[in-house]
Amino acid sequence: MGDFDGQVAWVTGGVSGIGGATARSLADQGARVGVLDIDIEQGASLIEELGLAAQQCDVADEADLHRALDALHGELGEPQILVNAAGVSYAGRVAEHDIAGWRRVLDINLTGPFLTSRYVLGGMMERGYGRIVNISSGNALRPTTGSAAYGCSKAAVLTLTKAIAYEGAKHGVTCNAVSPGTVDTPMARAFVKPPARLEDLVKSNAFYNPMGALLQPADIARMIVFLCHPDSRYITGQTEYVNAGGVMP
Repeated sequence: MGDFDGQVAWVTGGVSGIGGATARSLADQGARVGVLDIDIEQGASLIEELGLAAQQCDVADEADLHRALDALHGELGEPQILVNAAGVSYAGRVAEHDIAGWRRVLDINLTGPFLTSRYVLGGMMERGYGRIVNISSGNALRPTTGSAAYGCSKAAVLTLTKAIAYEGAKHGVTCNAVSPGTVDTPMARAFVKPPARLEDLVKSNAFYNPMGALLQPADIARMIVFLCHPDSRYITGQTEYVNAGGVMP
C-alpha cells in the first residue's frame, strides 16, 4: 500500500535521470506509471522491474506524442499525475548559435510540456483533480555561457507552469515547477566536458552551489513526488528549488 494507490501517473523522459527516478518513486508508492521517452531501450530494465507501461515517442512531434498518449490512456486510463521531465540541452554561444539546435531545445523543453499538459488538463479539470509538475532549471534565472537556448526554454517553462496553475486552480488541479541544481544525469555529463569534471565543479566552484554537492536524480524526485501528493493541494504556480543553494531567488 502506498500514498498513490489507484492513481495513474505519466512521466515524460521517464526511463533515466530525473524522470526515471520519479517513475520509480511513484511506482514504489503504488501508482500505475506510464513512461514516455525517445529512447525506451535504455530503460528496459527499469520498465521490466517496475512493470511500467512504456511508449517510445518524440514529445516535440505532436502526432507522435498523441499516438503515445492515446496508447497510455488505453492501457492505464485517465492520469491523475503528469510529470514533464523530458529535456535536452545544447551548448552554443549566442553569436554562433545554430538555429536548428535552438529550435530543437525549445521544441522539447517547452512545446513538449505544453502539448502533454494540453492533452491531460481538460480531463483533470472535469474530474476535479490533477497534479502537473514541470522540470525547469537554475539556468532559467542564471544562464551560463553557451546555455542560451536551454536557459530560455526553462525560463518559459516557469511561465507555462503559472498559466496552467491559474487555469486549473478552481478545478482541483495544481501545477508546479521543480528547478534542480547540478544533478548527476546523462544529460549533465554530456553537457560538461569532460564528464568527470562535474564532481570537481560542484566541489570547487561556489557558482554551482555553496554546499559543494553533486545532486542525484532521487534528490529531485523526492520534491516532484511531494508536489504530486494529494496533501499538496494548496501548492500551485510555485517553483521549488532543489539545488544545494546554487540559486537563491
